[in-house]
Amino acid sequence: MRLLGIVTLYHPQRFVENLSSYVEGLDGLYIWDNTPEGDTSFSLPAAMESKVVHVRKGANVGIGQALNAAATYALHHGYTHLLTMDQDSCFRGNSFLDYIHRIEEDVDPTHMAYVPLINRSSEEEEMKEVSGMIVSGTIFPTTTFRDAGLFNEAFVIDAIDTEYALRIHRQGGKIMQVAVGRLQHELGQPLRKRFLCWHPVSLNYSPLRTYYIARNFLYLSKKYPEFHRPELLWKLVWERPFYILCLETGKWKKLKALLIGIWQGLRGDLAHDRYFHQLNALKR
Repeated sequence: MRLLGIVTLYHPQRFVENLSSYVEGLDGLYIWDNTPEGDTSFSLPAAMESKVVHVRKGANVGIGQALNAAATYALHHGYTHLLTMDQDSCFRGNSFLDYIHRIEEDVDPTHMAYVPLINRSSEEEEMKEVSGMIVSGTIFPTTTFRDAGLFNEAFVIDAIDTEYALRIHRQGGKIMQVAVGRLQHELGQPLRKRFLCWHPVSLNYSPLRTYYIARNFLYLSKKYPEFHRPELLWKLVWERPFYILCLETGKWKKLKALLIGIWQGLRGDLAHDRYFHQLNALKR
């Protein structure tokens, strides 16, 4: 195995600490900084710096372009696998080395992506097939990008991993969970409130994320008949107005973003991105 890692940054805080949990197992590190105006400042220890093959700084363009740049680099520079990471994720203990060693032993060509356990532990040793994945912690054989293509950059941020998983399945490929890999992944900043005996928890997404989540997941439900997740759409889209109105701030901006996202998603319209220009206006 010759493994390249890609990590996408956006106003990172614990990036170096998280990186230390997996950089030892990498043969190369591709850093893509989406922090507007390149105002991120970080210094890497010499051992980490020696792994860096490319650093990109510039305007925020989402994660699609970052993933595709790294995938293309891996294909052109002899890497056999690509690890995709979020800046807020880390591997527990020494589990990353166990994770990549288990993947290295696997020779099944139908296994087109590998995922770790997320925010939990298990005594399981065997791989098992799972239906989906998230970007952070996933390892792709570079042959996957030749067979299934690159990521859909029009998704920008959300559901890009879900769409790619659907394409893997359409290619007859499998996504395998490797239980020895244990990823700690931040799940955002939900908003919790208390009303008597009721303790509602809101996703509390910004207008930007609200737009992309509604648009992209509804697009998937329209374009991929096999994507049948009514409970997910209910949670991410249809019950959002209730939580926006009852718990969250910035109600009008979020409701507007939600309505635009719903309208474009139901029409299957990714071409007219109404929020891309806001990626560099504020933290998402």
